Amino acid sequence: MSFDWIEYLNLARSLVQQSTASPSEEAKERCAISRAYYAALLIARTHLAGQSPPVIPVYGDNIHQFIPDEFQKTHNRDAKKVAAYLRRMRKDRGNADYDNTIKNLSKTVTTTIKRAESVIQLLAQK
Repeated sequence: MSFDWIEYLNLARSLVQQSTASPSEEAKERCAISRAYYAALLIARTHLAGQSPPVIPVYGDNIHQFIPDEFQKTHNRDAKKVAAYLRRMRKDRGNADYDNTIKNLSKTVTTTIKRAESVIQLLAQK
């Protein structure tokens, strides 16, 4: 059975809703940003693969550029939104994974989850 990538988004929501305990709230928020991004990215990948003809994405680091680029290529406004949201979430995910300090972390996690939800909703309409 294929993994349902929306489970990453569910995990992201769950991480930020739990009470503060070990691990730290900051660690949970950073993880939530990452999981929300990957939920949206991999659902977008699945969407592309399901098109006719299917778009088969590259794997590895190039996937982070390839998938938004494919959505950007179209003349569809919603697809361009998907591309923009994915690019912004990737930047925020990189900051969460690598930066020692993040300004407005709580706002970033909330925004990232909302963007992931928007990507998933936009793709469900197609």
